[in-house]
Amino acid sequence: MMKHFSLTKKFINSKSLFILSFLMIDLCVAVVFGLNHSIDIPTFHLDGAYQTASGLYRLADGQWPGRDFYPYLGIGLIYLHYPFFLLAGNDLAASVFASHFLVACSYAFIIGTISFFLARSNHLITGVCFSTVTLVITLWYYPNLPNLLIERLLPGNSLRPLRSLLPYITTAIIYFILRARLRLSTSYSLIGIVAGLCFLWSNDYGIPTSALIIVFAIYWAYQTKTLTLALATLIVISALLAAIAGLCVATKGHGIDLLKYNFFDVGSDQFWYFAPWSAETRILTFGDLWNKLAQDFGSWSLVLLVLATTIFFRPKLEYVLLLVIGLALAGGGGGNRWWPPRSWLFTVILFLV
Repeated sequence: MMKHFSLTKKFINSKSLFILSFLMIDLCVAVVFGLNHSIDIPTFHLDGAYQTASGLYRLADGQWPGRDFYPYLGIGLIYLHYPFFLLAGNDLAASVFASHFLVACSYAFIIGTISFFLARSNHLITGVCFSTVTLVITLWYYPNLPNLLIERLLPGNSLRPLRSLLPYITTAIIYFILRARLRLSTSYSLIGIVAGLCFLWSNDYGIPTSALIIVFAIYWAYQTKTLTLALATLIVISALLAAIAGLCVATKGHGIDLLKYNFFDVGSDQFWYFAPWSAETRILTFGDLWNKLAQDFGSWSLVLLVLATTIFFRPKLEYVLLLVIGLALAGGGGGNRWWPPRSWLFTVILFLV
């Protein structure tokens, strides 16, 4: 008995050491990638590095979002950058480092999360191995890579790779909440809190991810035959309270001002965001609309359909969470042209094959 216990403990320790070693490789590679880019101070007038640095400078100066300034990309992203910005030196180079470091980490996390959900066994080891190997190989050949892949490895003008990270973070948290065997009310309260805090991340991915998590929680409770009206109400109330509390804390009580700016003031000044009136972009008939949607979402929608069909016959938690990620990316405005959904699309196809 004692011998069996010692062998099991040894296996667990070796497994933990293996996972920790791979995670350390990820961090080291991401640090080197961030430092390499922080050497070059951006000068291009559309470079988003200045927009990111502006918010970080203001936080370092003691200012608050909503009261003293309005974050361009969302509260969650600026707070995510802030500790790495401080550790790296509290200057423009530190801001550039933080954004590139986090993008590299997000790339590994995305690959790891998808492979974790699709692995048949040894989920954690599979996810960690795939994320590390993919990150190392990709950055080894950087920048001699296809333009679309380079786009996924750079913050760009608007931190799109990090904005699209939210569905992966939240589904990973939800998976471990449900696997932790907590009390039913505790588990679904925590899921509701996660859904509410998503609202603070960014305007594009935060709202659909928040809504989809609430829908998922109600669906999963129904699937596991634990759904009641009281439980559904608990999920929604937890999400609302978390969103309100998070907004108040993050803005020091000026959440209404920030919401007004995001959804009313900026909303009336979005003409620059749309493509020019050309044959490729204008929609005059239903045929134009169909062709445009097929171009942007064709293969992506097919994979979503295959995944949804698989869930219908085999409602496995990992597959359902993977579907939530895909739908959240669609809700955030992604299409086949962008790497946030493409990374999801290609990895899912690889594992399905």
